[in-house]
Amino acid sequence: MPSPFLVPAVIEALRRSPQYGAITHIVPMEAETACAIRVRSLSSGGFILTGDSDALLYDIGACGGVVFFRTVYQPLGDHAHLPNQLDCVKFYPQDITTHLGVPLSRLAYELSHKKYNRLGEAVRACSGPTLDPDLYSRFLDEHLGMNLPSHAAEYAAYVASQLQFMDPRLAEIYLQFLEAQPTKPHEATQSTLAGPLVFLPPLIDCPTWRSLWSMSISIRQLAYTLISQTVASDVAVVWEHVRVQSLEARGKPINILAADAAEAMVHRLLSDFKGISTALGVDSDELWFIIALYSELYECRPSSILNLGLGRLNGLNLLELDNPYSTYVRYMNTLTHSVLYSLRFLAQALKIQPRHTTKEHSPSYYALQRFLNRLPLLDQYPTMEQTAKVLRGISLSRICSISELSSHMDLDFMAASPQSRVEPLPRHNVGQDALPRVTYVNPFDILRLES
Repeated sequence: MPSPFLVPAVIEALRRSPQYGAITHIVPMEAETACAIRVRSLSSGGFILTGDSDALLYDIGACGGVVFFRTVYQPLGDHAHLPNQLDCVKFYPQDITTHLGVPLSRLAYELSHKKYNRLGEAVRACSGPTLDPDLYSRFLDEHLGMNLPSHAAEYAAYVASQLQFMDPRLAEIYLQFLEAQPTKPHEATQSTLAGPLVFLPPLIDCPTWRSLWSMSISIRQLAYTLISQTVASDVAVVWEHVRVQSLEARGKPINILAADAAEAMVHRLLSDFKGISTALGVDSDELWFIIALYSELYECRPSSILNLGLGRLNGLNLLELDNPYSTYVRYMNTLTHSVLYSLRFLAQALKIQPRHTTKEHSPSYYALQRFLNRLPLLDQYPTMEQTAKVLRGISLSRICSISELSSHMDLDFMAASPQSRVEPLPRHNVGQDALPRVTYVNPFDILRLES
């Protein structure tokens, strides 16, 4: 299972579990908030298992407790009474409050805003009034607020039902779109319409190269547009953050498409994906790899294709595929993961139901949704070994014979057969001036030369 997608993969496994599926929920708030509400409602109490110390600040009732992941351990020797036994340290917020004599929320505020040498000093500071009541109020809202949109009371059941099938990142985007909707037209401000933020998971790619997330940006743009249409949003942009290296990073703006442009993109993706699937066969192991190459080529169509996966495949030393951890195999594996995850966004965006009846979608929307139902689960994403195996069996002439790939890119896919591949020239031996100056009619002729 690819580690960048660990959290959504765990949630996906829980949803599909016969034992835990019925009690697994995605909630439109901090998870600890929902857990606290649930524990407080139980007469016998319960425990919140978390890694976030904010859970101690909630009112979880007299019998409620908190267990932190770092305190869970497996007893050894005589302390282990059962096979695979796990023990933990339990914290009861009400008992701690009684023992210290101050509310934990006030103690947390003091510790986060001022440095104390001893806990006793912080406890004594809690006995007096706060020096900045407004700051304390904002602290409580930040750590104990429900984090729901202002109109969530009306939408609570509807929003919760939509979140249950969403990836957590897509769910956050969806909630931000809801949050950006003013309750009254005159309440719209620049801040409310600034656009949702999304932090894409880090990929195992070369940091000096263009991020492989850029190879499926159009797919995610369509997904964001569909969400915007569903909630009738006026937001014009979504900000994507990739490789965040500073707090000042603003992210890359992804513009929301116009309705006719979105419709055209749905038709294009459906036509091309169906064409690829028909050419390869429904159950082909190559399907998602070819779609990843297609997405890469589409996103880079204005520029040279020398450095793309398809270009490298033509001039590849086939011995490199014997090593599942070679540079090219790693590149293709990561590219496929990024495209699959973007398609996951799109598939889920297509399923979101508007609260009120709106214009009916064209049949292409539902056909694309059915096609994307074939997407693999996160824990079924190809491994490096599986990627190398598929690449060894891919026929470049077979790829280039798929006319749908060129239908929207004005490219001629009459490329060389795999038998005519040539060894790539060493980069350090070939300067820019050493390359022959040729006018290329077929863009794939250039694949015979080293980039």
